[in-house]
Amino acid sequence: MPVNLHVADHLSCWTPLDVFQERTLDYQLFNLYNTDALSYSELIERRNKTLEKHPETIFVACHLGNQGHDLATLSETMD
Repeated sequence: MPVNLHVADHLSCWTPLDVFQERTLDYQLFNLYNTDALSYSELIERRNKTLEKHPETIFVACHLGNQGHDLATLSETMD
């Protein structure tokens, strides 16, 4: 049975809000900058450990595995 996997948000979720913030006002409510939440890299690291721990599981990587901003790293992960 495939598992739908969504572990992180866009990197901008962890940056301070300002006039250049690409997230719409609705999504800015979910901003994690300066909070106790896990960082983007910590979430991706946990995702990778889960993938390694379950090599026979089919994972559906939602939103390009939350790495659409870094296709080279995404490619390595998918390989």
